[in-house]
Amino acid sequence: MHTREYDKAYTEALLGVNALTDALVFTPPNLGVGSWNTNYKMISERAGYWGFTGSHLDKLMGATTASRNHAKTNEAARLVYYRFDGNTANNNKGIAASNRPMVLVGYEENLLILAESGVRTGKVTEGLASLNVLRAHLASGKGYVKLNTTDVSVYLPFVIADFSAGGIENKDNIDQTRALLREIIEERYVSGFTTLMPFDDLRRLSSKERDIAVLPPFNSPTISKYPQRFIVSQAELSANQNAPKDPGIFTETEVNK
Repeated sequence: MHTREYDKAYTEALLGVNALTDALVFTPPNLGVGSWNTNYKMISERAGYWGFTGSHLDKLMGATTASRNHAKTNEAARLVYYRFDGNTANNNKGIAASNRPMVLVGYEENLLILAESGVRTGKVTEGLASLNVLRAHLASGKGYVKLNTTDVSVYLPFVIADFSAGGIENKDNIDQTRALLREIIEERYVSGFTTLMPFDDLRRLSSKERDIAVLPPFNSPTISKYPQRFIVSQAELSANQNAPKDPGIFTETEVNK
C-alpha cells in the first residue's frame, strides 16, 4: 500500500488477517505504570495535552454538516466508544480505558486493504464485497465495545449504485468508482483511529489524490501542507550519531515523493 503496488497489496492481503481471531493484539496487563493502554497512559501522564471533542473525526462521525452518517450508516455507538476524556484518564471506558486491548495488525485493516486495492486493480465487485464484510463485522458488535445499549449503530451493506452521481460520498458527481474509493479511504481513517493508518494515508494521498483523501483542517493559519514525518528531537540529533538527518516534518519521505 505504501508503495502503491496495489496488485501486490491485494495478493498479500488474501494471505493476511482473514479472521478476527488472527489479529495481533496487545492486551495491557494493567498492573500499573508502563502496563496500561497507551492512550490511557498518555492522558494519565500528560493530562490536557490532547482531546477528542471537536476534532475532525468527532465531526465526521457526529451530527454535523461534515458527518458521514446517512441512510445506511450511523456511527453514534462507535463515536461514544472513540470519544475520550483527555483530562482525566480514569473517566475513560472506551478506546482509552486502562486495560483496553490495542490492535497492532488487525482484521479491519486487512479487509480495507482488500477493499481499496481490489477497487484500484479493477476488481470493484470484490473490493466492495470486502468493504461490506467489514460493515457486517461492525454491525455485529465485534468491531468495538458498545458502551451504552441505547447507542445507535447502523452499517447496512452498500451496492455500487449507492456511489453514483449525487449519492453517498458523491455530492460533487465524480466517477462512482472514485466515490467508492473515497468511502473506503474514509473508513480507513475512522477504523484506523489511534493507529498509523490515517497518517500514512494522508501522506500517500493528500498531494496526489486529493479528490478521495481525508483532509483534516490545518490547525494553524501559517501552514498549507500536511506533516510528512515525525519530529526527530534536537536532543536525539545531538546525542546519537546514528540519528537520521532531519529535513523537516513537511518534507516527503522517498516513497511519497
